[in-house]
Amino acid sequence: MADSAVVPGSPGASLRRSSFIEADVDSPSLSTRDFPSTSCDGIPPAGRLEIIRKSFRLQGFSKPLVNILLAGNRPATHAAYGSAWGNWADWCLRMSENPLSPPLNSVLEFLALLHTEGKAYSTINVHRSMLSSTLPHVDNRPIGQHPLVKSLMSGCYNINPPKPRYESIWDPELVVRFVSGLGENSQLSIKNLSLKTVTLIALASLLCVSEMASISTGSVVFSDSGVKFSLSKPRKAQHNGTLQVLFFPHLQDVLCCPVCAITCVERTVNSRAVSNSPPHVYRISLSISRSFSQHDQPLDQVFHRIRRSRHVGVQCTFN
Repeated sequence: MADSAVVPGSPGASLRRSSFIEADVDSPSLSTRDFPSTSCDGIPPAGRLEIIRKSFRLQGFSKPLVNILLAGNRPATHAAYGSAWGNWADWCLRMSENPLSPPLNSVLEFLALLHTEGKAYSTINVHRSMLSSTLPHVDNRPIGQHPLVKSLMSGCYNINPPKPRYESIWDPELVVRFVSGLGENSQLSIKNLSLKTVTLIALASLLCVSEMASISTGSVVFSDSGVKFSLSKPRKAQHNGTLQVLFFPHLQDVLCCPVCAITCVERTVNSRAVSNSPPHVYRISLSISRSFSQHDQPLDQVFHRIRRSRHVGVQCTFN
């Protein structure tokens, strides 16, 4: 298996750079599995997950056991590998190769083609990781760890090294100044209050958007000193330990205090629920995920760019 970061792509289309996911180095190997039969054209009977599932069942594994084994990879990883498998299967169809048992030379040619087509190193790496976790071992090692494959990946990296994810990053001080200038929380619209709250949470916690959307609303506990809450799922780079719990203390400046913003959102949630307004519109987690998908107003565009500020240190902001 590959041991470096990879990025998911869109099925049926050329892959583009996106949020990084971590290749699962502990995925079960297929080297000793009996593979499902292919069609007369050498095409697998289903997608990658179904192929792996059937190969496990052929070994006599129970359905609950298979489900647990497949849960070793997270949904984002399965989606990335599924998209990469589609590209690999299409290439094998054109080259009249069996995608389940290709020669090493075919794997090398496929990865080299991705580089020739201008794909980013991270995109090529997700294909390498997918092949390594799906195909039988070569020379008693995962195919992605074969010396020739590793040499090819080094060449791809040297010729086209990964670009920075963002071209520019906003100064957190300017972000906080802008947020403070919006005025009292109670005077903001639901939409702008949600955007402000998301921005302050991002600055205070360095959570990414998907992690903020996983905040468990039932875990939010307010106290005289601040607010505490937990995530409903592991963070992207977390593979063991308990779910993360975060605590935000009260800040003197209420206009840029994440606790005050969350408190106002919570009160709005409760008041809207009493008035029988659609509850899904005002759920904190949904507001977070929706906040970054709306860019029809100048304010939305500003907040959309503000989300990049989580990639800078926040010491200068919340000291």
